[in-house]
Amino acid sequence: NKVKSNEKATAYCIGFTTADYAYKISKLSKDEVLKSAVKQLDDIFSHLEDHHMNAEDNNNNDDNNDDFDISNRLNELYPNTQSPSDLIKPSDAYLGGMFWDWNPQHHPYIGGGYCSPKVNTSTELIEILSKPYNEYICFAGEATNLPGATAHAA
Repeated sequence: NKVKSNEKATAYCIGFTTADYAYKISKLSKDEVLKSAVKQLDDIFSHLEDHHMNAEDNNNNDDNNDDFDISNRLNELYPNTQSPSDLIKPSDAYLGGMFWDWNPQHHPYIGGGYCSPKVNTSTELIEILSKPYNEYICFAGEATNLPGATAHAA
């Protein structure tokens, strides 16, 4: 939704890490993980340039479709913003966060991974996998969702 100029905006950011980086941040405190994530957002937003903010300049250039999408979205969210320097740094707007570590040492009975059906896998096989095996074993996630594998199915 568009934020009115007199209205305070609320934004949420969700992150996900796996493999080596997840192992690396598992050594940090939850507060350090959240601060690191907000610093990364500061770094990302520091690379915005004026042309990212001006949809009109990007409208006629097919090579800049990404810039056009970014500028349209930024103009919707921040209608009175003309330059990236007008944006509030994420670290200045940060109110708090939550971090969840799925480390097996912390949650020994919860496990999982990512899997997606191969191309041309029968929908019948996916339907079988999506049904409980017995009262104790159930499968869930993107590999059990029709019409196909998606992160939001998990």
